[in-house]
Amino acid sequence: MTLVHSISEASRRLSCVVRSMTLDVVLRWVVALVLLMAVASKCLSPGAITAVAIYLLGREADHGLIAASLSALVMMESALALALITGTYPRVTGIIAACFFGALTLVLARLSIDPTAPHCACMGSVHGGMLGESPGQSTVGGFIRNAGLIVASLMIARGARERAPA
Repeated sequence: MTLVHSISEASRRLSCVVRSMTLDVVLRWVVALVLLMAVASKCLSPGAITAVAIYLLGREADHGLIAASLSALVMMESALALALITGTYPRVTGIIAACFFGALTLVLARLSIDPTAPHCACMGSVHGGMLGESPGQSTVGGFIRNAGLIVASLMIARGARERAPA
């Protein structure tokens, strides 16, 4: 195999990879990355999200129910990220992700109405500290982020070509 042939083959393979990077693939990876960042931050600093769960479920709520709710949230975010990364059933995954982000936006709206409510913790307590945001700024940022994620998820669902699991 000559050097020219090797370079030509490498160039052909690279162009195939670049062509396969369609907008829906990029969007899937971006949304999955945001979900994985949320999972990691909740696992690294569970106190903030626990305070939100106690606020939403009530102080009388069983500790097992709170732990189960938080585990379900982290598992849902992880499963959605995995489905987006692998590209399995992207239309269904995009619709589920859009509904999921819509539900999280309703929770954020509920927290923003009550001045005594804890800070959102959508991205864990690490989020606000890293960006130095006040709770009001992070709420506005959360609404903007969630709106973008809903739009991206719907674009994923719209542009998807269904692929069954291998």
